[in-house]
Amino acid sequence: MPVFISLFRGVNVGGHNKIKMDALRSLYQSLGFRNTRTYIQSGNVVFVAKERNPALLTKKIHDAMEKTFDFCPVIVLRSANELRSAIAASPFAKRKDIYSFGSCEYFAIASRARSRNRTISCKRFGSPLVCVVEG
Repeated sequence: MPVFISLFRGVNVGGHNKIKMDALRSLYQSLGFRNTRTYIQSGNVVFVAKERNPALLTKKIHDAMEKTFDFCPVIVLRSANELRSAIAASPFAKRKDIYSFGSCEYFAIASRARSRNRTISCKRFGSPLVCVVEG
């Protein structure tokens, strides 16, 4: 069975859209998901599902969130394999010149497909190298 990660936008931020993580885990378990784990207070959930269709899973989660919590933030659902592929595809993975002890790489996940005509521009702001993808 595939492992999925659901990422929520704006959960437990500034006192808004409050969800206790034990309640969120319970909700996911009630939907039949297994090995449900949350990450800090972000609302991000890692889980195993029999269903393989991300659109159906997203709808199922969305409907249950609305019913249980009376709101539903934007849900971005990705499989563990999709996230592994995104990390492996980093154009900076082999660049030892931009990493130092304690540094890390960040990436953003879009909720919908972007144009294939992307432009990547990078600038160094002090120590960190910041790259922006447009398109």
